[in-house]
Amino acid sequence: MSQERLRATAYHEAGHAVVSWVVGLEMEGASIEPQGSSLGRVSFADMKYMEIYDEIASRYLLSSYAGVKAVELHTGRPTAPDDPNTEPRVEGSDWDSITALTLTLAGPDESEQVALQEQAEEKARRILHENWRGVESVAEALLRHRILDSAHLSKVLEEASCPRGEPVYEYEINKLTDRQWKLMHQYKALIEEGRQNEAQHVGEELARVKSEIKNLAKSAEGNDE
Repeated sequence: MSQERLRATAYHEAGHAVVSWVVGLEMEGASIEPQGSSLGRVSFADMKYMEIYDEIASRYLLSSYAGVKAVELHTGRPTAPDDPNTEPRVEGSDWDSITALTLTLAGPDESEQVALQEQAEEKARRILHENWRGVESVAEALLRHRILDSAHLSKVLEEASCPRGEPVYEYEINKLTDRQWKLMHQYKALIEEGRQNEAQHVGEELARVKSEIKNLAKSAEGNDE
């Protein structure tokens, strides 16, 4: 691999890493060591839960745009038309992920898909601009070490003063806790009004929410190990 291509790969993966960090995705590490047809990668701990939580898919969509955008900002040039990362038919490419995530989040409506992609692309670009020092720091660390594990990657990002986003688990738990609080007050009010049947349905929903919080907390604990 030429030095120019290696540096572009480092900035590509650094873009993914910085946006992932800022939006709160849990990364296992980053690498610019070739593996098969892949020249580099950022690996994630959250992906196995992506089908359950739309919030993870939404954040991963931002990260998927960030690699190509980071290289464009680094070089000052638009992405070449033949870049495999922008080809949705190439399995594992950024645009392959973007296409799948867009369908998951926006459904089949093309206008909603376009709106979602435009918003995600702009937000990813803005995060990169605001945290460019972090992109440069991660890229240079990758060029020196080729592979960064989670601890090393976190250290580089913290030293570059990149703000850490709220992890997805905390976001989901906070959302469920708010729902639990509202259901508890609704249940109490229905009991006081003597509306037992309605209270029973609310109580069943409250039990489901409590179970979700418990299960999600266990997942978060396992993810931190």
